[in-house]
Amino acid sequence: MGLTRVERWFSDKRKRLGRAFTGLILLGAMTATIQAGTFKLDLQACRVSADNGYHVESVPSVMPPYDDINMYFCNDDAYTQGNLFSWSELDMVPHHIIFSNTTGSDQNFTFKVGGDYKDTVDPDLVGWDYISELTLDENAIRAIAIKDGKIPQDVVDQCRAIGGIATQTIEITANSKEIFRVVEVNGFSDDLTCVAIYNMRLAIGSSGYSGSSLQSRLISVEGDINLGDQTIPLPSVLATSLSKTMAATQAGSRTWTVTKSSSSSSVVFDDTCNDVLPLQQDVNITVTWTKGEVTPEGNVSITTVIQADNAANRDINISVVDTLYSGTTQTNQVGELICPTVTLTAGSGTQLICSHTFTVPDEGFEQYNDVAVATYIDPDANTTYPGYEAPTKTATATAYVQGTSQSSDENATIKDREWISGNGLSYSVATPTNGTLDAPYTAGTVTNGEVNWTSALATGSGSVTFTKTVYAPAATATTGTLSDIASLRTGGGSATNSGIYDISLVANAAVSLTITKTMDPADIPDGETLDFNFTVTNGQGYDENFTISVNETNTSQSLTISGLAPGSYGVSEHAKPG
Repeated sequence: MGLTRVERWFSDKRKRLGRAFTGLILLGAMTATIQAGTFKLDLQACRVSADNGYHVESVPSVMPPYDDINMYFCNDDAYTQGNLFSWSELDMVPHHIIFSNTTGSDQNFTFKVGGDYKDTVDPDLVGWDYISELTLDENAIRAIAIKDGKIPQDVVDQCRAIGGIATQTIEITANSKEIFRVVEVNGFSDDLTCVAIYNMRLAIGSSGYSGSSLQSRLISVEGDINLGDQTIPLPSVLATSLSKTMAATQAGSRTWTVTKSSSSSSVVFDDTCNDVLPLQQDVNITVTWTKGEVTPEGNVSITTVIQADNAANRDINISVVDTLYSGTTQTNQVGELICPTVTLTAGSGTQLICSHTFTVPDEGFEQYNDVAVATYIDPDANTTYPGYEAPTKTATATAYVQGTSQSSDENATIKDREWISGNGLSYSVATPTNGTLDAPYTAGTVTNGEVNWTSALATGSGSVTFTKTVYAPAATATTGTLSDIASLRTGGGSATNSGIYDISLVANAAVSLTITKTMDPADIPDGETLDFNFTVTNGQGYDENFTISVNETNTSQSLTISGLAPGSYGVSEHAKPG
């Protein structure tokens, strides 16, 4: 999913008709939950997909001094109360809140939005770590105003005036368990509908939440009326990875390293229930081996390679500090490398962050270990708050000192082993650019088993690229991994490996639910249209109202709700007034 950056300006002279007209098409969905005589807040979030229009815009804050802030948006039809599919760590997930007041009087209220922050038991489990301020989605407001027969700019001005006097603060609960943005609104006018937008960032560690246990929440705090609580679950979150390898050789021996890289960090099937979307996708994995220099007498050479990927749908900057220790503990530091900051592009596969060879005096240690700490730097300004902690990730590696003589380390053999996990998922491997696929596997055969490859004898640096095709079954929601490890052994018996590299696999499924209302023609007054209201819930945060209209000509009408997560749903019809 590509990310574009758009400068957004709010004036009558610069109309953004593209998104405005999109909003008009969706008006029925956006206003379906609004009923006469009520005050209601509807929480929605963006469903991730290749065509959801995810992009960043520069928009003015509703709070003084009204500076521009970056905000991530989706197309209006991508916002939902239900299935968000699979976002990734460090993604900014766009959220909508639709405010509507038809009570006949102004309303005062306080609510908060947010969710889980730090787990009190597992320090590596972190849910959301940043919530932007709420500002206005002016195009969505204009679209609703047009549908309601109002002057769009007048409604925008009303909403902006209310936003300008609202107060917003960040709240972190005891033990940092939850993070919220608290919003207090006074004087929300009658006969007014506003749409607010805000972003929540998925933290490093959010991929550790199982099922739909990580949720985005809207909680009523206080006010003239009870707004109720709303939740939107995330079925799964893709992880961002950091990996490192190291090799150590004694004097007179040559260092070899082997690493992995990929064209993508994940393979995602947007909707396996959609007959138009393909059920197979390609991904390339490259194994690279490097022949190093001979280690000088009296020294040990330790080569470290640090790699990272970015599963998020936006660019992220990464800065790594790599520290080398002798022995098995982190007490005797023998070297440190501060890697230059690297920009990981959106959705990028594994790429090199930095590589370095430490040459240290041979003090008789049989083993060395290395710790790389990556700090992820958000490219968008103003993403900090009091108590903010920058997201970090740590990778470690160990290496035994190896080698016998220069002559025995002049050549090497490289092997690769790959396998897949995930219910119903399978893959195939095309004929590689060099070496051979080991029997009994035949290139191009679809399998859910193991595939092995062996290189020709390597006398120098080189690489091989595997083109793999991943297959998902139809009408299935599942997750898994395509895993791979490469190993290298020199003629003298020295060995090293790339470490296991996993590509995340996600198959999403969106189902539809159809409601049909049929009336006896005798029960429909001549010339009248009867509206029937229904509520659809699933017990996991989805709670939407819909209306079906019938008349004497069309006595049976159906409504199909698409894009739902698989599961059980309840449909209730509201009693007809009178």
